[in-house]
Amino acid sequence: MTTNHTPTDALAYILLLVRERIEWGADQIGGNIPSINASADQLYDGNTHVLDSLCDLIKDVEHIAMPHLDEATYSDGRPIQSRIELEEGCILTHLWHPDPTQETERTFPVQIRRGEAEVTITPPSTMTATITRTLAAVDATEENR
Repeated sequence: MTTNHTPTDALAYILLLVRERIEWGADQIGGNIPSINASADQLYDGNTHVLDSLCDLIKDVEHIAMPHLDEATYSDGRPIQSRIELEEGCILTHLWHPDPTQETERTFPVQIRRGEAEVTITPPSTMTATITRTLAAVDATEENR
């Protein structure tokens, strides 16, 4: 796709677009103080346009950035993002820093429906998960016999 701007122009635009949209959204949500008789629905409705705008931000950033991305990798071949499925429907993502020297190895626990997983982030581009504890269903009738 041919563009009329450079990747640097796109990055500058994205930076200011994201800043503006998030500052505006934070101001709107922060100013949405419920009155004494306000219902949860009224409070939610007051934030709907802000949440929609923040979701639209994703589309706006993708639209301006995608022409400058050949793949989902940095120029050195590392993935920009890693995803790992901890269990069905539970996906953890990690966004890798563009400067690989800024990443450090770390391990942390993640609660999942069936127990707990231990996730390890290993630079420059590896993410692994191990189920460390599983929850077991106990039949209460069996236990009381």
